[in-house]
Amino acid sequence: MPKVYRVEHPRDGQGPYRSSYYLHKMHGKHCDLKSHPTPMEDFPLNFDFHNELYCGFKNIESLKKWFYGFRSPLNKAEFKMVVYDVPEEHFHVGKNKTGQVLFYKIKSEQVSVGKIP
Repeated sequence: MPKVYRVEHPRDGQGPYRSSYYLHKMHGKHCDLKSHPTPMEDFPLNFDFHNELYCGFKNIESLKKWFYGFRSPLNKAEFKMVVYDVPEEHFHVGKNKTGQVLFYKIKSEQVSVGKIP
């Protein structure tokens, strides 16, 4: 069963890109889209996007690279790294080499919560 490494806020389970309040509180600027493609840019055009899908990473190294320079502000804003076990059929890897994945959180099991490394 694949693992997904995700940054989310314990208050509402949302990631830092779901709320402009969180983004502003973290660093006041947005990441560039070349190294941080949106899910619609990273997954096939025929992919069925909907609210049950969440973003994460296939390993800790990808998460650390994606959030390089932002981990300290994320930790200060009380975000956590949450690890999920995800059934293979609910785990989708992006086409870019970022390690970004989409997964069905509702079909997954949370296995740990900790500080963003």
